[in-house]
Amino acid sequence: MRVIAARFREWSRAQAALAALRARFGLRGDQAEAAVLASEGTGRPAVVAGQFHEDRIPEVATLITDQEGEIVADVPREETELRDGLS
Repeated sequence: MRVIAARFREWSRAQAALAALRARFGLRGDQAEAAVLASEGTGRPAVVAGQFHEDRIPEVATLITDQEGEIVADVPREETELRDGLS
């Protein structure tokens, strides 16, 4: 599994990408989510993050770029887990 995060210039694009990812891969709410990013400019930039099987990454990337998103992180899931002693 890999964790993918993508940035979008507009919240509506992030929502559309999230909906497409959930529909295509049957994701639950705890497997992919979207959030608005803080911004001092105009618009509502947002991020979508989720966990995906490695063989699905090319299709995930296509669904993200179809909504004008940019992948900003692609890491093995185990690198995102909390380690003992860290909070």
